[in-house]
Amino acid sequence: MVKKMAGIKNRGSQVHKVKTKFKRDKKVDLPPTENSDEKYLEKTLAHIPDHFGKNGVQLMEYGFSGDEIKNLLIESFEKSGGEGLIKELEEHNYFIVFVDDSFPSNYSLFADINWCIWFWNNFDIEEYTFFVIEFPGEFKIYLHETSSSRRLYGKTRSIEIGVYNKDVNIEKIAERYHEMIKKFEKIVKEYMNNVFWEKLNVKLDEDEVCQQFFDAMEEGEFYEDFMRGGFFSFEGIDFPKKMTKDAYLKILKSDEDIEDVNGV
Repeated sequence: MVKKMAGIKNRGSQVHKVKTKFKRDKKVDLPPTENSDEKYLEKTLAHIPDHFGKNGVQLMEYGFSGDEIKNLLIESFEKSGGEGLIKELEEHNYFIVFVDDSFPSNYSLFADINWCIWFWNNFDIEEYTFFVIEFPGEFKIYLHETSSSRRLYGKTRSIEIGVYNKDVNIEKIAERYHEMIKKFEKIVKEYMNNVFWEKLNVKLDEDEVCQQFFDAMEEGEFYEDFMRGGFFSFEGIDFPKKMTKDAYLKILKSDEDIEDVNGV
C-alpha cells in the first residue's frame, strides 16, 4: 500500500473514459493499428472529461473545452505521430487544472499523480504543482509554478525535474511504480524545503519585516508552524517540526540582531 502524502492527489471521479476510440467534431477515419503511439494516444484521450466547469473544475488555460482538447491532440497525432502529440502536451503545460481558489487543488489533466502546494506570501499565493506524466518507456516528473497574479497576466512553463525509467519485466511493473512514487515524494519534499528557506531568507532581508511577522501573528495571519495565515505560510505540505522551529528561531534572532544594531 502506498502512503498518501499531504497534498498528493490521485484523480478519481473527475476522470472519464471517452465513449469512442477517437472522438472529434470533424469525422476522421484513423487506420486500425496496434502500435505503441496509437495506444499512447488512446490512453491520453481517456483522461479528458466530457466537459469542464462541473464542481468548479476549470482549465487554467481558459477557452478550451474537452472536445477541443481531443481535437487538438488528435490533429497533432495525425500530423506528426507520437512526437507531435507529446509536443502539443508540452506546449500547453499538460493542461493544468484547478478546482477552486480555496485550497491547493491544481493538477495536470494528464497526470495520475499530482501534488499541489501553495505558498502564501503577504496574501499573494504562489502555486507549485508537481505531477508525473507517463510516457511509453518512462515516467517524467514536472513542476508548474505560477501565482494568483501571474495567472491573470501571463503564462509559465512546466519544467522537468526528474525521470524514472519503466521496467520491461512485467512482473516488476507494480514494484517500479511504487518506487517511482517514493522518488516523486522525495523530490517534492527536497524541492519545497529549499523553497521554504529561500523565501524566508528573502523575506528577512526586507525592512522592518520582523515587526511585520509579529503583527501578523497578533492578527492570526502567521503561526509558528508556518502552516496557516496569509502573511507567510505553506499549505499542502507538512514540514518537519524541527525545521519550522529553527525557522521561527531565526526570525527571533533576526529581530534581536536588529535591536543590537539600533542600540536598543
